[in-house]
Amino acid sequence: MKKFTFITIAFLVFAQLVVAQIVTRKNASEAAKAYNIFEQPKNCSPYTAMLLSDMKQNKSAEVLIENYGLISKNKEIFVSSFIKTNDRLDYDKLKENNIQLIANVDDIYTAIIPLKNLVRIFEIQGIEYVEIGHKVEPKLDQARAKTWVDEVHIGTGLSQSYTGDGVVVGVIDGGFDYTHPTFYNSDYNQYRISRVWEQDQTGTPPSGYNYGNELIGETAIVNDAYSSIGSSHGTHVTGIAAGSGSVLPIFKGVAYESEIVLVPYGGISPYIANGIDYIFNYASSVGKPAVINMSLGIHKGPHDGTSIFDQFCDGSVGEGKILVGSAGNEGSDKLHFNYDLGADEIAYSFIEFPYNSNKSSGATFIDIWGEAYEDFTIAINIYNIVDKEYQGYTDYVSSSTDGTYSFTIQDPDPNNSDECTVTISVEHSNSQNNKPHMYVTFDNTDQNEEGDINDYVLLEVKGSNTSFDAWCSSAGEAIFTDKELQGVTNGNTNITIGEIGGTGNSIITVGAYTSKNNYTDYQGTSHDVGFYTAIGAVAPFSSLGPTVDGRIKPNISAPGNVVVSSVNSFHEQYNATSTKVVGQVNNGSKYWWFAAMQGTSMSSPMVTGIIALWLEGNQKLSPTNIKTLLADNSWTDGNTGSVPNNTWGYGKIDAHKTMQAVESFDGLESINNIDGITLYPNPSNGEFTLNISDITINELKIYDLSGKLVYSDVIAKNNRKQNIDLSYLTSGIYILKLIGDKTALQSKLFVNK
Repeated sequence: MKKFTFITIAFLVFAQLVVAQIVTRKNASEAAKAYNIFEQPKNCSPYTAMLLSDMKQNKSAEVLIENYGLISKNKEIFVSSFIKTNDRLDYDKLKENNIQLIANVDDIYTAIIPLKNLVRIFEIQGIEYVEIGHKVEPKLDQARAKTWVDEVHIGTGLSQSYTGDGVVVGVIDGGFDYTHPTFYNSDYNQYRISRVWEQDQTGTPPSGYNYGNELIGETAIVNDAYSSIGSSHGTHVTGIAAGSGSVLPIFKGVAYESEIVLVPYGGISPYIANGIDYIFNYASSVGKPAVINMSLGIHKGPHDGTSIFDQFCDGSVGEGKILVGSAGNEGSDKLHFNYDLGADEIAYSFIEFPYNSNKSSGATFIDIWGEAYEDFTIAINIYNIVDKEYQGYTDYVSSSTDGTYSFTIQDPDPNNSDECTVTISVEHSNSQNNKPHMYVTFDNTDQNEEGDINDYVLLEVKGSNTSFDAWCSSAGEAIFTDKELQGVTNGNTNITIGEIGGTGNSIITVGAYTSKNNYTDYQGTSHDVGFYTAIGAVAPFSSLGPTVDGRIKPNISAPGNVVVSSVNSFHEQYNATSTKVVGQVNNGSKYWWFAAMQGTSMSSPMVTGIIALWLEGNQKLSPTNIKTLLADNSWTDGNTGSVPNNTWGYGKIDAHKTMQAVESFDGLESINNIDGITLYPNPSNGEFTLNISDITINELKIYDLSGKLVYSDVIAKNNRKQNIDLSYLTSGIYILKLIGDKTALQSKLFVNK
C-alpha cells in the first residue's frame, strides 16, 4: 500500500509539474486584450449580450440575420425571444416599443422585438430576463414489430384495436411534403393533415399569433405542396409517428388514423415554444388529446431542466398534453468537458474539429456553466501540441461580472500571422438557476496552412473548490480532447443529452437502438447501415445522460437505427437510384418515395406514435402517468442491463404490454406484494416497511419519476426487515428498485402527506 501511495503521489506531482510548465510559459503582459468591452444589462442572457455587442460594433444586417436567426419583415428586422416578467410589467411601454407578446406560461412569454428597440426592453418595468432564441437543429417495417405496435393495431389481448383515432399528433420540424400519400388514410379517401403553421413564410398568421402563414384544410395544404425542398426530415418523422403507408402497409406508421398538425418551425427556440402552444391550443379547441414530437436539439443551455425553454414546456403539459423529444445523436462525440476544481486549480482541454482535414482549424461555440453562487475564470489559448508552446492567448475573463469581451489572438509567425477571433459573454448569475455562465465563440479557421496543423485552441478554466460543465458544437463537429498531453483533460460522452428534446423535466426523452442493420434499396442492392451494431443493441450515436442535476435520461428507448419512412418527393436527393430509397408509390408520372434514415430523430416519433395509441385508450394520461407506465411495462434484455440507466432509460418501449396497462390504468395503482416481498403501508406519509422472505436482495434504490436517484441503501443478508424513511420527499409516485445477485424487481411507492 505504501509503495502504491508513493507511486500515486509521484505521478500527481509529475502531472502538476507538467501543468505548471504550461502555465508558467504564458506571459500575462503578452495576452491579447479585449478590444471591445460591452457591459450588458444585468437581466439578459450571454447570447443576447453578444447580439447587442455586435449591434454596437455596427455589424451588417446580413451578418446579424445569419448569425442570430433574426426575422426580416417589411424592411424591418425583428428578434424572437423569451422574456421572463413579474406582476409590475408595463404593457403600455411594450406597446410603445412595438414589442409583441405571443405565447405564455405563467411568467414566461415568447415575444417578437424590433431589433432597433432591443436595448430598450431592459428599461421597461417588470422585465426580469431576456433570452433571444438559439438556432435549433433537426436531429417502419421492422420498427413496428420490435415495439409490438402491430398487436396494438389489431387489438390482441385488448378490448379493441388502437390506431390513434381521436388523437392529435403534432410535429415541429422542417422538410415536409404535404402531398405524400402516407398522410391520407389507407384507402386514400381522407386527408389527415388538418392544420399547418409555416412559421418562416408570409401570409395569414394563425389567430393569436402575428407571423407566419397558416394553412387549413386539404385544398389549401396540398396546393401549397411543401414547406421546403432541401430536406426530408419532417416528412420522415411524421411518417413514422402517423403515416398510413398508403398502399404499402409495410411502411405504415404507428398512429396511422390520428389527426396531424404540422409546424414547419422558424429555426429558433422561441418559435418551437410557440409551436407547442399552437398545437395544444388547437387540440383543446376540438376536444382531443395531443402528443407533440420534437426531433430537435442544441447544446446551448445548462442541461439541468432550468432553462427558460424547459420551464415553458413544464408549464405547457398536463392531462392529454404530452411532449416527446429526441435524446440527440452525440453519444459517441466527446463534446462535454467537466471538472471538479480543487483549491486554486486549473483545468485544460483542446477543441478539435474531427471532420476537418486540418483538425485544429474551425469555428464553434463553447457554453460553460459553473456551480450556483461560485465563480470561475477562463482564457482561450492557441497552443502548439508538438512544440508545446503557446502561440497566443486572451486575457483572463472572470465570471464575477457581467460583460461581453472581444479578442483577436495572433500567432507569432512573422511570415504568415494567423488570427483567431474570440468573443466571451459573461452572465454572473443566471436568473433561472443562480449559476455563473459564459458563452464563448471563436473562429480559428485562419489556421489552415500545413504549418498550422498543430496549433489548437486550448480552453483554460481556473477556480477554487468548485466545478463546471462545458459543451461545444451540436452535432459532433467539434469535440474536447487531451491530444494525449499530460495535464490536459479529455472530453467525454456523459451528459450529451441535448437541450430542447432531452433535458426537460416534463419531456419524454427517447434514445435509439438498432432494429435493422441491413436493408435492400429500390434497385435491389443490399446495404449495411452506417452505424452498424447487432440488432437490439444501443445505437452508437444515441446521446447519453444523466442531466447535470442527476436525473436519468433518456426516459425510454425505441428503434432508430435504421427506420424506413416517407421522404419529401420535392427533395432531389431521393429518387429511384438513391441508395437510401427502398420503395415508392406513384400516380401517373408523380412518384413518392420511402427511404431509410437513422437517428434519435427516428426513435422519438416511434414513441410519439405509441403514446398517441395510449391516449386513444385514456385521454387523461399526463407526463407523470406516462413515466409511470414506462417504468412498469418497458422491455429489458441483455443489451439494456439493469434499468433505469443513462443509456436506455427504463429500457425498450413495449407498446402492447403498456396498452394493456393503459386500459386499466387509474393513475394510482399499487403493488403491495411482489414475489415474496411485502411493502407496507403503501401509500404512506413517507415511512415504509419492507419485509423480504427467502429472496436474496443486496441493495435497494428509489427514484423519482424523472429518473433521479433519491434514496439508496445496502441490505444485509441477516436483515430481512428494512425501514425506509422518505418523509423528507414531496408527495408523489416513486419507483422502488430491489437488486439481488439474480434478481431485479420494481414497484411503486406512493408518498401522500
